[in-house]
Amino acid sequence: MHRHTTLITLSLSFTFACGGDPGAPVPDIDYCSVDAAQHACTLDSQYAGSYPAIDAVAAAAVAAAPAPGCAYSVSLDNDLLYVGASGTVNAACAAGDGCPWEAHHLSGVASVSKTLTAIAVLKLFETGRISGDPTTRTVGELLPDAPESLADLTVHQLLAHLSGLDGAAYTPSYSDSGWLADAYPEVDRAGLHPRIMWYGLKDAVVPDPTLVNPATNTGNYSNAGFRILGAIVDLYTSYSADEMETWLSDVPGLDQDIVGGYWAGGYESYVRSLVNHNGLADDERLHTVCQHAPWREAPLGDSYVPSYLWNGVAFVLGPDMDTLGRRGPSGGWMMTVGDLARLTNGLMAGRFVTPETLALMRTQHANLPALGLNTGYGVMLQSQTFTDDPTQTSYPGFMAVGNISTVGYSAMSRIIELPDGRSVGASIQCNEDIGVNAMIAATSAMADQVYTDFVATKTSPISYDPSVAGCDVDGTVPMSPATELALDFGDTLEQSWGGFLHQADGDAVVAERLVRAELAAHPEGVSALRSWDGGDLEGAALWGLELMWRLDEEERAAASKAAADPTAPATTAPAATTPATATPSKK
Repeated sequence: MHRHTTLITLSLSFTFACGGDPGAPVPDIDYCSVDAAQHACTLDSQYAGSYPAIDAVAAAAVAAAPAPGCAYSVSLDNDLLYVGASGTVNAACAAGDGCPWEAHHLSGVASVSKTLTAIAVLKLFETGRISGDPTTRTVGELLPDAPESLADLTVHQLLAHLSGLDGAAYTPSYSDSGWLADAYPEVDRAGLHPRIMWYGLKDAVVPDPTLVNPATNTGNYSNAGFRILGAIVDLYTSYSADEMETWLSDVPGLDQDIVGGYWAGGYESYVRSLVNHNGLADDERLHTVCQHAPWREAPLGDSYVPSYLWNGVAFVLGPDMDTLGRRGPSGGWMMTVGDLARLTNGLMAGRFVTPETLALMRTQHANLPALGLNTGYGVMLQSQTFTDDPTQTSYPGFMAVGNISTVGYSAMSRIIELPDGRSVGASIQCNEDIGVNAMIAATSAMADQVYTDFVATKTSPISYDPSVAGCDVDGTVPMSPATELALDFGDTLEQSWGGFLHQADGDAVVAERLVRAELAAHPEGVSALRSWDGGDLEGAALWGLELMWRLDEEERAAASKAAADPTAPATTAPAATTPATATPSKK
């Protein structure tokens, strides 16, 4: 495991350092696959089952839109808590009639893609691979052949929707396959290659200063701005075949199979390297993120969710998905709902960028009157109060949001920051245009319910059933390290593990969830979970035993103190064997 991490770090360092050229070949890497979808589904199946209040909110959103179906999830403390789905992935099917939405299904996330693009370009500044900062570096400095009309725009203006750019029109020749083949014979997938997209875009879009007001930070939502940002990322993370060959010759023993797509370079590969890198635990990575393209959708088979449009009478299939591929950095990505949740969870938890970079993303840089939203860098900002919070505090939060009404995809992932490092999150994605306000209402209601159940009242209203996820694993989760602990570490641990198995009526998956919930409920337990997920079973076992012993001692001491002084307030620590107060956590 450590060897793999070292290799990936080496390759990313090289990728950051090279500038590349607009004619470099497109990496022929198929990031999306049935295997990736099934792997993500297996990870997320432990969070599937029944959460009646959340299921009701999602079902109501589907019925009101209308929409063929939606997948949804809720999170607690930056990790998944529950995943579910309502409706179907195919408008021609009745719910439950052969095509229910399941955890392995990928669908378009529209402008959530802007969050991925913002992470990528800010990471280049964060690591110093692009010098200066977003407020000073301009398009003219960073991209070749920038026209005068775009040259003075700053990265900050592009990220904050303050550029005055509007849509993302292209020169007619860019859409012509003959022109593309003649101008760039090595490129046959321009929609996935933002550097080439730049040449089709740069002379066709012109800022309109009347759309923005820097004095009041009033902005105008811009797809073109984020496609230009994608071109910057693409240029600064790609390199020619000759450069690659030279570098490989200088790295003895480099295993190209391990490095895989990370060394291919370019916008898409770089984004994936940030959110799926080897330093993360398996269930922290975004396994299924990739850009839309017809040649990717076909091999996905049943794991791909087509889009639909409601014409007032019935659903009709959305346009050719090649149009989504051309949206690229502004709206062309797709993923599972579990990965959608991991995107905002990962940002809040510091898995993808530093706290300083996250603070930049979450700073209000502009307000967008047309949407009624405030924007940071690649995210929208929205606070929330909770029904069962006696203080009625408005807690800060942010969301990645996408809605392409002309194509038929909607997606939103929100996360609300609570005191003491805690958070509540909710995500939804649908294969129809259900509207931004409907998604805000649904995710607000789901987040409020999680706050009520897991923060205010500390109940556990979820009945987990991995088979509901629809993974190709016979309705079960493969044996995990926890299941093997009793066999590896002797009688003392076996007795402790056996106690959890007894509580779970012999169900190893449920028992594992109890163990993890108890560990995750205490700061010291985080180290145990990290050891566990990193494959260090012995380290995890020792941490877990020590924590259980200490909790038991604290509980006995608190009980003894209460007996000696009946007037003293109760300070009893939660027992390590009390599932009713357990907070389900990530695996």
